Amino acid sequence: MRILYLGYGEIGCRCLKSLISEGIEVTGASPRSSDDGSGAQSNSVYKLASENGINILSHEDACKKARPEPLTNLDYLISVQYDRILNENWLSIPKTDTLNLHFSFLPRLRGCYPTKWAIIEEQSTGVTLHSVDKGIDTGDILDQQEVAIASDETDASLYAKLNVTAVDLFNRNISSIVNKSFPKRRSQVDENSSYHPKEMPWDGVLDLQNKLDFCDRFLRAFTFPPYPPARCFLNDKEVGLHNPVHKEKKTGSTEPGNFHLSNNGLLAVECLDGILYFDILRVEGKQISPTKFLDGNLS
Repeated sequence: MRILYLGYGEIGCRCLKSLISEGIEVTGASPRSSDDGSGAQSNSVYKLASENGINILSHEDACKKARPEPLTNLDYLISVQYDRILNENWLSIPKTDTLNLHFSFLPRLRGCYPTKWAIIEEQSTGVTLHSVDKGIDTGDILDQQEVAIASDETDASLYAKLNVTAVDLFNRNISSIVNKSFPKRRSQVDENSSYHPKEMPWDGVLDLQNKLDFCDRFLRAFTFPPYPPARCFLNDKEVGLHNPVHKEKKTGSTEPGNFHLSNNGLLAVECLDGILYFDILRVEGKQISPTKFLDGNLS
């Protein structure tokens, strides 16, 4: 059993550790280009592979006519949170299959940012181990586990849930990988599918002309500190907003985009049918209080 591993981040490291601990020969690893083993990155596939004597390969190595030895006589390619599309040069390498761990309940939410879209679209989600073909997340499903989305779920909390589920799903399929047999294997049904391309939903900009529930979901879908939150425009000023600390449905008329300081010191922002309340804002890359924002004090 010889495997080439493509991975990234905490989940990428944990699945690679599982393969190593099972004594499976990982002949090479291709981390994301942003993971070069430098700095204090805590979950580096590059570092983990290097420490275990695994050859490090670049994405372009698969395109060479004379492939390096780690790319020959392979049973599997396994991709975990890798960020590059695997073209025919890659898919032609393994003798058995190319596998990918995708953070959605396929065939729903194929493509990019599946955790964000799951929250925005109010869909249940999960993790799927699937075979890779020439499409985007369209290959046979090998195994999957559904995960419920809580009413206050953020991108960060959902990603953490899926990380745990993904490791469990991967580990329970290691024996199937070794035996080259997946009892649950089945084709995807395209009529039940959805797909999102490699663009951030609405470029991360919230239109306050939307209803309260959508605005709340949108903001939660972009709450993943330390990454920037969703943005909106208040008096033509670009403001970053994490998930609201409170929301209030209104039966009367509202003025989307209007804002004021509430009695308890929160910034109250009106949308189409309600009010969202925030205790902190991000302006010009800085975290500031509602009071400072309203006073024009951005220091």
